[in-house]
Amino acid sequence: MRATQERSQVRSFIGGLCARNASAEIHYGPTEAVRTARARLLALVDDLVCTDAPQNIGSQVALRDGDAVRVFALQDGMRYAFDSRVHSLRQRIRLNERRSIRGMALRMPTAVRQEQRRQDYRVCVAAYAVPCLVTPECAEAERACALDAPRFRGELANVSARGGGVVFPKDVAQELAADRMLLLCFKLPEEGTEFLVRAQVCHVRPVPGRATVMAGLRFLDDPLMDGRRTRRRLVRFVVGEQRRMLRRRK
Repeated sequence: MRATQERSQVRSFIGGLCARNASAEIHYGPTEAVRTARARLLALVDDLVCTDAPQNIGSQVALRDGDAVRVFALQDGMRYAFDSRVHSLRQRIRLNERRSIRGMALRMPTAVRQEQRRQDYRVCVAAYAVPCLVTPECAEAERACALDAPRFRGELANVSARGGGVVFPKDVAQELAADRMLLLCFKLPEEGTEFLVRAQVCHVRPVPGRATVMAGLRFLDDPLMDGRRTRRRLVRFVVGEQRRMLRRRK
């Protein structure tokens, strides 16, 4: 994952997104219960990134001035993200000489980073408080762990058919280096048996204001660990959660 740090690079990149009115996905709220909204990037005004009014089909957007947000957008088939704060939800944005709209203004970020582009829909499971037991895989033997390997617990925050996000105490962050292989065990609601998966650490980020970190994990389709059956079970769970969410919105 690469990040552009120069101010001129950041401004140029976001300016390009605004020039084509790129659609953006906006994440906000606590990490264990992230809420989302969508908006279009419209313009750069001084040190502000201006969008139209954020929306979310089926539920109310609860953003407020000053809220921290993480913004995701696509450029040339790649997924990028930047962190910012809401400057104003009542920003007057001029579209042309005759027309202006009321939208949202975000503070100019200090960096833009390239993200992993997810292939599957990911659902939030924070409300279920799903515990995870994690053990680093042995460097000398795949699908195995050393007898004296550390074991630590986390809590599953979100999951898809190919990966998930797990919240861990901050003091285990050194065990979660990018690309490290882990053995992960967890049980999802209404699933009769536990999941045991090989997972690769994609990234680890601190959770602002908390003594925890969020690890993004990629689940490996390992034939010797019945990877295809595991993926089918995860797909079934995710689809079920999507249906439950749609029913709640009616």
